[in-house]
Amino acid sequence: MLPTSVPNFQQLTERLLGHLRQEELLLRTSKECLLGVHDALRQGDLNALQVAQPHQEKLAADLRGASEQRATAATAISQSLGLSGGNVTLSELADRLSPTLARQLRDARESMRDALADVVELQRANANLVQTLRSYFSGVLSGLSSADAPASTRYGPTGGRLQTVG
Repeated sequence: MLPTSVPNFQQLTERLLGHLRQEELLLRTSKECLLGVHDALRQGDLNALQVAQPHQEKLAADLRGASEQRATAATAISQSLGLSGGNVTLSELADRLSPTLARQLRDARESMRDALADVVELQRANANLVQTLRSYFSGVLSGLSSADAPASTRYGPTGGRLQTVG
């Protein structure tokens, strides 16, 4: 029987793996939400965008919490392994664990990285789409208020159609 002062790396690693799985699940849920936002942007569905906003905010908060829990679990393992510093990577932890635990940790890390890459790509696509829409509508509004636009399609600064004196 092991003395109680010997760390249980299996238990500590399982705890970390659980946090990694939870974070990955949140990232996959975030991806689905971002896909919905992308579709709503493309369709001009403002109601869907408004409905998605609180869900996105909750996911962001949940992801921050999951990240903190993962960091706490990783710190516990690193301290048990005698590693110093607060910025120990999951790869460095895996290098110090048994082959089975190391493989599980590396697999979980890669799976979470894949999910994160998907989320980052969708965020980038949505930001590009929003910028394109902003640019388009800015051009439309600029054209509607320009002095050389036909009087029947000119609008003033308050949004009202300009009247012609005739």
